[in-house]
Amino acid sequence: MTGFPIEDSFTAGSSEPTAGVRADSGSEGQNGHIWIISNRSALNGKLIQNLPSTIQSTTIFHTGQSALSKLQKFVDSQSQLSSSSKPQGSQKSSQQSVDLLFVATDLGDMSCIDFLDRIKNNYTDFAAPVVVVDGDQLNSSNSDNLSADLSLKEAVFNAGAIDYLSAPIIAAELNAKVSTFLRLGNTFPPASNSAILASNSILDNQSDERESAYDHHPGSSQQNEQLQKLTVENCYLRVILDNLPQQVFWKDNNLKFVGCNQRWANAVGIQDESEIIGKTDFDMVDNLALAQQFQSKDREVLETGHAIEESMEKAKIDQNGVQRWLDVTRQPLLDEKGNSIGIVGVINDVTKQRQAEEQLRLAEEKYRAIFENAVEGLFQASLEGRFISVNPALAQLYGYASPEEMIGEIDHIDSQIYVQSKRRQEILAYLDQFSELTDFESLVQQKDGQRIWVSESIRQVTDDSGDILYLEGSVKDVTEKRQAEMNLRKQRQQSERLLLNILPQMIAQRLKKSPGLVADDFSESTVLFADIVGFTEWASQIQVSELVTVLNKIFSEFDLLAEKIQIEKIKTIGDAYMAVSGVPIPVADHAERMAEMALEMQVAIKQFSRRSPAGDEPFRLRIGIHSGPVSAGVVGLHKFFYDLWGDTVNVASRMESQGTPGRIQVTHETYLLLRDRFELEFRGEFQIKGKGTMRTYWLLGRKPEGDSNNINA
Repeated sequence: MTGFPIEDSFTAGSSEPTAGVRADSGSEGQNGHIWIISNRSALNGKLIQNLPSTIQSTTIFHTGQSALSKLQKFVDSQSQLSSSSKPQGSQKSSQQSVDLLFVATDLGDMSCIDFLDRIKNNYTDFAAPVVVVDGDQLNSSNSDNLSADLSLKEAVFNAGAIDYLSAPIIAAELNAKVSTFLRLGNTFPPASNSAILASNSILDNQSDERESAYDHHPGSSQQNEQLQKLTVENCYLRVILDNLPQQVFWKDNNLKFVGCNQRWANAVGIQDESEIIGKTDFDMVDNLALAQQFQSKDREVLETGHAIEESMEKAKIDQNGVQRWLDVTRQPLLDEKGNSIGIVGVINDVTKQRQAEEQLRLAEEKYRAIFENAVEGLFQASLEGRFISVNPALAQLYGYASPEEMIGEIDHIDSQIYVQSKRRQEILAYLDQFSELTDFESLVQQKDGQRIWVSESIRQVTDDSGDILYLEGSVKDVTEKRQAEMNLRKQRQQSERLLLNILPQMIAQRLKKSPGLVADDFSESTVLFADIVGFTEWASQIQVSELVTVLNKIFSEFDLLAEKIQIEKIKTIGDAYMAVSGVPIPVADHAERMAEMALEMQVAIKQFSRRSPAGDEPFRLRIGIHSGPVSAGVVGLHKFFYDLWGDTVNVASRMESQGTPGRIQVTHETYLLLRDRFELEFRGEFQIKGKGTMRTYWLLGRKPEGDSNNINA
């Protein structure tokens, strides 16, 4: 227990029990909750330091509590545990139960014998092992005090204790005993101490030998240290042997059993190795022929000096009537000089492996007919990436002449079947989480390298314990389906592109989600009309093809500008161009964006010219802009388009028609939105059809940075 965190350190005079010690982490060894009843801090510390590292927690009753108080607290806590409804199989708590109880011999106002009697009389259900500790002996280094009083020791055992500890205490010995006590459990008061003493006989014999050595040589510290070292080594050896996963036994040169580990003892139905010492196979095996076979193998090992690993697994029925499959290895035991002193046998239980193989064989027989005749490709594959079996349909799908050819040529499914790198690892990861998958589509390659699309459904096949044996699944060719989906996807994308060429993206998405009427009102927007001056007269003098070519180039340039500045083109009517800003997505700077658009259009139109008798003449634009509310929506059934309505549209059109070639005319409403960032010139007041007199302005350009002067009036 050295190095374990102490949550609440205990001090003399403490009046409450403290959960003082907890293991840092779990262990595969025995673990549990231990109480120490003692009024000596030194004794408590010595026990804590030497307890096994697997102990989950330790509760200590400290100095200052009378023995009766300690006893009452113990009884009360046990009574609370008995009255609580605890689900079967739930974890124990260090404050609710006790798995092992240490009691000091002298409790001050009562003896440990009285204490144990009180437990039996006041708490009849108590069944944890009790170990009595001689506090004086544990805290003494004097060899004269190493032998405990025999009458007290006898009384302790009669009172129900499972063991009596005295000095000197050794950590390894205490570890081994505590692990045994925790494993036994439910021993107080013991109905019979014989089973307990038998299970602990080796440690007791070693302790007796050690005490005898101390009595005869009280002054030899070197020999004492050697005896302690020997005891520790023997304890560790026993712990290691008993925790091996294999069954182990050993015999002398006369083929008589000398010892075994606990796993072998459990397998043959004995409690302790002492029951087989000096016996032979004829004493242990009812089948005479089988016993002779065992001894024959043992003699071969002794005579040749070589180990024998039996190639045949031995079928054996266990105590539960289940057939067990065992692999047995025998090898010689040699002394330091290389002389044979016996043999050691190691037995591995390979039942799970044989069961897996048997289940695999049965599964293959069960599904063989289905495999051979199924239209879909079927397979069984190992986790390592090899096919165990495939049906003719799968072999044909991948371009192989037969299932045997496919199995023989494919060593790595991940690289020889799947085109996508790590595709199989993705499938295995999915199976680890969900155990099966359905209709997973992957791009794979056939034997000749041609690529096809397949759909796979795969599941894990496990044994009774849940261990994965192999994978099985079905495969079908979905190349044509994938091609059809790809063509449909392309057509859909083309349709969406055409739709976006007709409608704003947001409006197109609305129509896709909810076909029907689309109509919205916008309180703020800016509308632009632009007309190519003299284009109608010039168009009558040229070929239609040239006319369309020129118009397409001009309007395409305007479309690029609209996309760049993020305004919405509405339509073209002949040689006129209409656009709006702030629709269908409202923006605060709609007027400024449209001003930028108009200025850029005037620059762009200068790239284009028309042929005339006087020579090439550049085209000019007449542009009108007005800001205000509009209504917008989709009209039409087949050749539908997005259009605008309202007074703002009409006024913008009047600004264009009553403007001047090469100039941009804006209304007073637009002027108010542009005057801080653009140069504008007052044109005057004009009669506008349907509106009366209106003030209009020429948009000249952008203001220099920091210039906020008003227009030239």
